Amino acid sequence: MELEKKQLFRDIAEEVNLGQTCYLDKETKAFFCVPNFDEDASAEDALGTELAKLKKERQDFIKLEQPDSTSGYKMMEDFVQSIDDFEIQSDFMEALYYERPFASFKQKVKKHSFTSEWNTFRKERLAELFEEIASS
Repeated sequence: MELEKKQLFRDIAEEVNLGQTCYLDKETKAFFCVPNFDEDASAEDALGTELAKLKKERQDFIKLEQPDSTSGYKMMEDFVQSIDDFEIQSDFMEALYYERPFASFKQKVKKHSFTSEWNTFRKERLAELFEEIASS
């Protein structure tokens, strides 16, 4: 049961990592995700049934989306702390403490070929965050 719950939040984290906003039914734990459309009718056209249910029963769902910039920055700091190689870790720290830390961090991830490690770390952190949100 616990493994299924963890997998549920990993699946949601995967979708959010792809740029979607997900809605978790508080009771059934079923979820659906909505692409982050511009505020136009295309979202309703693509997901009419789910969005209609959401509008009608909003209190029954938990919205799970990209973390705010403060949480995102903290996630990057935690990732940098997990890097074992001191020189690489220092290079990442430099990115965080100068202008445009998000863009600089992304460049360092590519420079050091840490894309896979960062994505795995980020998805796990998102899953933990979403599980915490859902249980509160």
